[in-house]
Parts: sequence; C-alpha cells; structure tokens
Amino acid sequence: MSKVLQSGVEIIEKMSREFFYLHFIRGVCKTRPFASLASFKAKNLSEKERTEVRAILSNNGIPFELTSSEQTLDDVAAAISARAVALK
Repeated sequence: MSKVLQSGVEIIEKMSREFFYLHFIRGVCKTRPFASLASFKAKNLSEKERTEVRAILSNNGIPFELTSSEQTLDDVAAAISARAVALK
C-alpha cells in the first residue's frame, strides 16, 4: 500500500519531472498570484490573492486543504521555486 502524502511539499517532491514542468513551470509559476506569493510571502497577500493561489495549486495537484495556512503556502512556494531551479 502506498503512503499517503501529508503535505504540499511532499507532493511537489514526488511529482514526475514532466508533470511538474508542464503544470508548474509552464502554468502555476507564470501566474500573478503565485509570483506575488513567491515574492512577498503569504502574510503580505490579501485574502483574495491567497484564495486564488490556493485554487491554482488545487487545480494542479496540491489539495486545497493542504494549503490552508500562510506557513504552508510559503513552504509550497519555496518547494516549487527550489524544484524549478533544480530543473535547469
């Protein structure tokens, strides 16, 4: 039986290279809400912007429930950024 992934960071780390590239590099990372999150951290975003980022992540494989706090959003953004840099 496979282990259930408990965090958005674990999900990012376990994604195939192709899925990550297609959904995150070519999609999520190019959105304004994600750019704001990566640049300014979740505590500096409006509630609307945080909800937009959570919806974008949810549409790309990170369950909405796993991004409920500011810290988890910051952790997911850091994991996405680190993995994006590692792809180059």
